[in-house]
Order: sequence, then structure tokens, then C-alpha cells
Amino acid sequence: MFITIKNIGDAQVMHLLFIVYSEFYTALTLLCLCII
Repeated sequence: MFITIKNIGDAQVMHLLFIVYSEFYTALTLLCLCII
């Protein structure tokens, strides 16, 4: 399986977006629990 520089860059970007999304989703869930 060959990985090019572009693919590595894309993987890092996707990983970063996943982390941001996870943090946002967690914060949103906690906020909803506090409201309820």
C-alpha cells in the first residue's frame, strides 16, 4: 500500500477535523444535559 505526501496531508487534516468535531459534539452534549 503506497502512501503519497498528499494522502498523508489529507489524513492529518481529516484527523484534525475529526478531533474538532468530537470536541464540539461532546461540548454540545454536555450543554444539552445541563439545560435538561
